[in-house]
Amino acid sequence: WVFHCGPPASTSERWCRTEEDATPVFQYEKMVGENLVTYNAATGRYIFANYGFYDGENDEPRSWFSPTVDGRRWSQLTLFESAHAWGPWSLVYLEDDWRGDDAGYTPTIPSAWLTRSGDELRGVMVHSGWWDDYNFAAQPFVLFIPSQT
Repeated sequence: WVFHCGPPASTSERWCRTEEDATPVFQYEKMVGENLVTYNAATGRYIFANYGFYDGENDEPRSWFSPTVDGRRWSQLTLFESAHAWGPWSLVYLEDDWRGDDAGYTPTIPSAWLTRSGDELRGVMVHSGWWDDYNFAAQPFVLFIPSQT
């Protein structure tokens, strides 16, 4: 194993062999699930789909096993992008109450399902629902990429 050991959220590509010397590559307090980073060659960027649970009244993070506010789980979807797999990451999309009563879980963006046309990046995000809806789901999306000047 090797670990990123540059300063947190930096473009430094410094690696080390001990976990004790590792530095975080992403932090979003109490709102990080099991996630995957996808590289898109057409844009030269990494896309990071993240989810976390929160309460629907105060918009505060909560663990998945915490009691629910109204008998349901609330989840938040966030998409981040970066030029490097270790960040720094920029938020490009945030959706509170993602999937409503089903509470979305483990979003992943398969690189094989990404295409770019001009300033649009089209893809399909796969995920499951939570608890009673623990099924495979596919959700198409379009991200608009600002022109580089």
